[in-house]
Amino acid sequence: MLGYHSFVPGIGGGRLFVSDDSTSADDGFTCFVTTDGVRIKWSVGQSLTVQMAGAVGDGVHIHEDTSAFQRAADAGVSVLVPKPREFYGINDSSEWKGIIPANSGTHFYGDGSYPEIRLMASRCNIFSNFIRDFTLTAIGPITDFKLEGLYLNSNNGSLADPVSASFLTGDNYSFGVYMIKCANVTLRNCRFKNSWYGGHNLFSVQGQTVENCHYENIGPANAHFANYAAMGSDADWRVPNQNVTYINNEVKNCGGVLRGNNGVNNGAVSESKSWRITGTKASDTKTGIDLYNGAFTNVSITNTEMTRCTNGRCISVSGRGSSYNRDTPIKNISIKNTKLIDCLTANVSKQAYIYAFASDGLVEILETSIVGGNGGGGSNNDGIVMSGEQSGGSAVAKGLFIVDGAYIKTDAPLRNHVRHNMAANLIGRNVTHASLSSSYMWFMPSGGRVDISDGSVTAAGLDTSLFVKRNWAHGSVRNIQGVKTSVFA
Repeated sequence: MLGYHSFVPGIGGGRLFVSDDSTSADDGFTCFVTTDGVRIKWSVGQSLTVQMAGAVGDGVHIHEDTSAFQRAADAGVSVLVPKPREFYGINDSSEWKGIIPANSGTHFYGDGSYPEIRLMASRCNIFSNFIRDFTLTAIGPITDFKLEGLYLNSNNGSLADPVSASFLTGDNYSFGVYMIKCANVTLRNCRFKNSWYGGHNLFSVQGQTVENCHYENIGPANAHFANYAAMGSDADWRVPNQNVTYINNEVKNCGGVLRGNNGVNNGAVSESKSWRITGTKASDTKTGIDLYNGAFTNVSITNTEMTRCTNGRCISVSGRGSSYNRDTPIKNISIKNTKLIDCLTANVSKQAYIYAFASDGLVEILETSIVGGNGGGGSNNDGIVMSGEQSGGSAVAKGLFIVDGAYIKTDAPLRNHVRHNMAANLIGRNVTHASLSSSYMWFMPSGGRVDISDGSVTAAGLDTSLFVKRNWAHGSVRNIQGVKTSVFA
């Protein structure tokens, strides 16, 4: 076959053979049925491309591109996306539709050129597996969905903000990928750009891997929901996310880095287990990695570098609540090797660089550097806030909290360098306070047992009475030792 369409000969052609199959339907891609019932298929061993399904990629024949990607997605096979002459356009008149795989096993992969797939309708996702009917009904279930080496351009520079007074909701529009209630989703070596709300949202997905992806210009300031992030992992409380892996992703000029909302409904909470987030690099965002509004167990966030995360919450695992976790179990949190540079610079108050709230288990913040920021005119901001759980109005004093190897030097004084709420045990080691605090270096309003050792205070003119504050009625401070300072002995 010379080409799929007569008006663009040479695109989508290849070797075909007459099959002895007499039952397969004509899907316009893997099987063609002639008028006399003969089945014609692509030769065995030939790589399938989206152009063989009818894609043109000239930036003009958008209907053909959309139909071709849909045919290829329905086939549930691996499909190569070659470099287009211009771009592949995705358009659909149905709100929330986009390309919806009908079967499991869908795999699109690029040819190394990051072929562009451009959204051409504002109320549409590029890839999704449900049509919005206000009940979150999924098409599927879908398993083993994979995208590799693609450039997904949601085109918000040309498309209007999809929120409008004539539509019932402004929630969750214009994503590169929006998959719901499915399993084993992989996004690797992809570029996501120019989305009103998110690069992707993997909603109630059991087993998700996002690796070596790049995000830019997502969730801009004028978006209806400014808190949408480059990466999303939201969940229905009845179907929590499990086995979530994010590796070596880069985020620039986005509303946030990663939003993880596990979902709470009228007090009912389900547990999301096993999060591994490593190698994240971000610059010029409003917020950072934010896991909230749900129960999380076994979360590891390592090797993170953020620059100019303006509104704080650079890393946050917080359940429900702003000062402490409320009625939401969170266990075993590890935040390690974090570099935060010139963050928390907006005029905001009562925010922090890092939040780690939990109800039990080990919570550790290791090897953290906070340099610059907090000069935007806000007040009562903190460096690190760690907290236990409040359940039924009472503090739950469980778990072990550790801060080890921290360096804190901000442009303007923080309210507290380390704040420790509603928790049983805190160990602080090797913490360097290189800037002043307007209240306390360490603040433990709800008590518990506290061990602080082997740190240093380098800020000149420090009032020694402001070093540690704790509530004698609820706990004790012991073993404050090895703290070096030129200000007090």
